[in-house]
This record gives sequence, structure tokens and C-alpha cells, in this order.
Amino acid sequence: MSDLSMLINGLKVTAEKGATFERRNPLDGTVATRAPAASAQDAIMAVEAAAEAFRTWSETGPSERRTLLLKAADALEAKTPAFIEAVPAETGATAMWAGFNVFLAAGMLREADRRYAEEDARIAELASVGQDAAAPDSPSAVYVFVESGMGPELREFKISIPLFIRQVPYVGASFPVLRFRAGGPSGFTARAGGASYPSALLTDMDAVVAGDFNRRLPAIIALTLVSSASKAVGTYFLQEAALERSRDAAWLV
Repeated sequence: MSDLSMLINGLKVTAEKGATFERRNPLDGTVATRAPAASAQDAIMAVEAAAEAFRTWSETGPSERRTLLLKAADALEAKTPAFIEAVPAETGATAMWAGFNVFLAAGMLREADRRYAEEDARIAELASVGQDAAAPDSPSAVYVFVESGMGPELREFKISIPLFIRQVPYVGASFPVLRFRAGGPSGFTARAGGASYPSALLTDMDAVVAGDFNRRLPAIIALTLVSSASKAVGTYFLQEAALERSRDAAWLV
């Protein structure tokens, strides 16, 4: 069981009044993680810290932003084993699904890096012709992302393929199936400084996940079939070797 904390203004903190909630393993009911149950005031503190951090980030050049994003992607991928351990315990999902999500998240960070690579190229091009290479002014903004926990989940579809061979009557194979869940929130409204800000959909993550899954599925199916065939062949020769030893033993007797 892991005790988690929130990260606000670069510091690990607990929720207001020490409130927590538990995530239980759906398979055995044990407590997988205990995390802060953030209040509205905690959310306001996080938004204010993000707004303050944006002042520095907005003055950071594209090259440094790229370096930080790539560093974040590498750090995330380095924690893949921890995610593979935590995700099944918290949600009952497979290790494959955990690894897939880490891969997807790291890819999103690297995709953002490309934007700053383009900005670097734009600045260099302007500088080469003697024009002002300063980045265009952007309105100050704070982005609030909400995780609903209703994202797609990966399930296993298992089949047994009959081979009609005495030593190996059948071979099993498991294939991933992406299942979408309905009922998630359609949006939210953030309030700060007496003003209300309705949320806007930036991207359809179900479509992003489905697209990446469909691109990888043919390779996954091929690897699964090759693995199943290899296991069948290995089992066949092991059974043959065992029968041969049995016949040799019978002759000795």
C-alpha cells in the first residue's frame, strides 16, 4: 500500500484537514493507495501556484522548454515499472494497459516538444534575415485538467485454437480489446476572482487512444500468434522427448 501526496508549488502537501481517500484493489479488496482528498481550497491553491509559475514559463525560450519536456518524458518512461505495478492494483487493469498509458503520455510530451522545435526554427529564420526574433506575445493563461477516471480500458480476449495433435491438443492466445466507458462528465466550470470559466474540449482522448491502439494492434496480433506458435512447437518437442525417454526406460526394464 502506498501513501501519496499532492504536488503544489513544487512541494508535497496533504489535503485540507488531512482528508484522504482510499483506492482498493478490485480483485481482493485490499487498500492499494491512499491519496489526499482535495478540497475546493486545495484546488484554488494549485491554480494560483500554476498562475505564478506561468510567469516564469512564459519567459522561457523554446529550446529550454524542449529540454524540459523531453526530460519529463524520459523521467515518466523511467517509472514504467512503478506504473505497471500500481495500475493493476488500483484498477484491475493489465500490465500491458499500464505500459501503454505510459507510452502514450510520454508521446504527448514529445509531441509538444515538436511545437517548440518549430518555434526554434521560426526564430532562427527571422534572425537570419535581420528581423525581430522575439516570440509573439501570448495571453496569460492557466490550464486546469481534470481526470475523470472514465477513460478506455484494455481487456483480454482469450481463445483456444484446436491443433488436433495428441501431444498438443490446443494452443491458447490472448488478444487485447479496447473497451470504452460511458457516463463521464461532459465538462466543468472553474471559478476564480469572481469570474466563471467554462471548460472547452481540447482533444478527444478516446479517439487518440483508439487511433494509437489500432495502429499497434496488427503488430500485437502478429507477436501473439508467433508467441503462441512458438509455445506450441516447444510443447510438442518436449512431449516427444518425454515419450522417447519413457520408451527408452521401458526397454531398459
